[in-house]
Amino acid sequence: MKLKHKLIVSLAGGFTVLASALCLYNQTAIYDNAIKTQFENHDEVLGIFSSSLENYATSSIEKEKLNFINSISNVQYEALEKFHQTYDKQDLLDFATFTYFAQSNATNQLFETSVELPDSDNCMAILNIPKSFEDSIKGSLKDNGVKLDNYWCKLSEGKKFIGYKIENVNDKNYLYTEKLQANQIFTPMSFKDAITKIALNDIVKDGNTKVTVVDDSFKIVVSSDNKFKAGEIPASFYKQSKEKELQTELSNNDNREKLCTIKYIKDYDVYVVVETIKGTIIKPVVYFNFIILILSALLASLLIFAFLKSLENISSSITTLTNNVDVMSANVLSGKAKMDEITEKIDPSKQNYVKLKKLTESINSLGRSICENVASKEQEIETKAKKDTLEATENAIYTMVSDVHKDLMPDGSDMPASRFLDIASFIMPSKKKPSDFYDVFRVDKDNIGIVFGACSKSGIAATNAITLCTSFIRKSFTEDNKLPGETITDLNHILMQKKRENFTISIFAMILSEYTGNFIFSQAGLKSPIVVHEHKGQSVEPVETQLELCSDKLIVYVNSKGKFTYLDSMVFAGAGIKDVVNKDNEHFGLDRVIEISEKNGEKSAYDQLIALYKDSKEFSEDADNDLDVCGIAIKKNAINKEFDE
Repeated sequence: MKLKHKLIVSLAGGFTVLASALCLYNQTAIYDNAIKTQFENHDEVLGIFSSSLENYATSSIEKEKLNFINSISNVQYEALEKFHQTYDKQDLLDFATFTYFAQSNATNQLFETSVELPDSDNCMAILNIPKSFEDSIKGSLKDNGVKLDNYWCKLSEGKKFIGYKIENVNDKNYLYTEKLQANQIFTPMSFKDAITKIALNDIVKDGNTKVTVVDDSFKIVVSSDNKFKAGEIPASFYKQSKEKELQTELSNNDNREKLCTIKYIKDYDVYVVVETIKGTIIKPVVYFNFIILILSALLASLLIFAFLKSLENISSSITTLTNNVDVMSANVLSGKAKMDEITEKIDPSKQNYVKLKKLTESINSLGRSICENVASKEQEIETKAKKDTLEATENAIYTMVSDVHKDLMPDGSDMPASRFLDIASFIMPSKKKPSDFYDVFRVDKDNIGIVFGACSKSGIAATNAITLCTSFIRKSFTEDNKLPGETITDLNHILMQKKRENFTISIFAMILSEYTGNFIFSQAGLKSPIVVHEHKGQSVEPVETQLELCSDKLIVYVNSKGKFTYLDSMVFAGAGIKDVVNKDNEHFGLDRVIEISEKNGEKSAYDQLIALYKDSKEFSEDADNDLDVCGIAIKKNAINKEFDE
């Protein structure tokens, strides 16, 4: 046997021995270390659980208490709401009919009486609140804005009732009463009951590690392991854990070995048991490493053998070929005559191996083609680079303008909160020429300001104009207390102080009372919004249709008024919706906007906008749309008598 063959055999045998030794090492040292690591993980879980136990339990107790406080507080809120809705009605029941209500299936009722209301029973007793909790419950109710003196409790017909008194209103007294529900009966929660509500899987994320809490009578309080049985662990282990944390290996009825850690928490008189099935931790690691090492050893032996056998024969050819390629690469831009001279030295006929011969032919052909293509490729690359640079610059400018335009619009945090109005809005600026804009803001505690407009041009001029319009109108409405007509007139004067060629602004500005529903508005050029009343939609008609801003400095814009009642919807649709065109060159149109708004009038403001956008998108059949897509929807979302007057 030749020396190189002996060397190959020695290397293969040595690698195999090394792989076997590593596998044996995994079965011993790594195995013990994995067990130790898992017990350390148990200690971490116990540390986290022990430190969090009281917080979790206290949180559960406080949550139950808060639910009770909220249920009692809701009686006052329901009473006041129902009183304001119905106190002036003629068909209210007299308190003398209380007995019939008690016997009926009704859950709540508002009574009126001209005489004094009967005395209340002890509400604390009716609500089953122990004396030790009375002061705490009363304090929490007062902090929640509850007027305890107005509460009325009664035990009648074997049922418990809780109510709220509203006295001396138009020489009458009113009583709103409910039949007491289960969640309105106070049930103190013990510490152990609170522990049962702890979500152990939220504390221990590892699915292979299970945690169980066992009380002093070895009964399960809470467990993340459905198969856990306290009896599988000897009682002596629990007793030992009282003196010191116990860590051991157990076998259960399934003959599966477990790693078990038991810790006694003296403050709460409970045992915490943490378990992990040993096989799922150790065996896959050991077997996987063993297979990898064996396969690696075999593969390495084969590669070494093949490499050594071929190396001696091809080394010389490769060296010669490498030198020629280096020379060619150094002179790739030297011209056709020089490259022809170099490529002639790369002679495929001198190669003995088929693969090397083909490689040499390819390199020879490559050298010749490189010289021919370099000039044309240089020109092509230069042209493409200029084009790509120009497109990238344009796209960056478009993106920047679109982002700036979008930042000028109000986001969710800017929208005014209202108990009586459901307001939704959105804008998707045009990529190349954004020009539409809007603003929704609170004028004062009773009124909402709305601005909806569009510029005839885009770019920096539009951005500056939009910023001026929205900021000026906000200040005029909120600080100067001006009406929309005067505001737009002043805004037009300011805009026309600067020369603006072929640039106009269509705008609609409105002040809406969220309580009465009355609104006053003024507009310049832009068509009015749509109001849907009882499933019938129409545009809000102004007193006079006037030109866009920047058309005539002498225009005095007038105010128009309107009414917005309960369940009405007001919809603003930008050009990107109502002027969208499909592939047949058909316009979406205002009539279709009204039709969709009528059909979705009972939905929320958000759902109305989504429906309008989806229908316009389907109508366009994905045709190119370079317009801004924006809209506002406002809907009355709560019963309010003042609003309907």
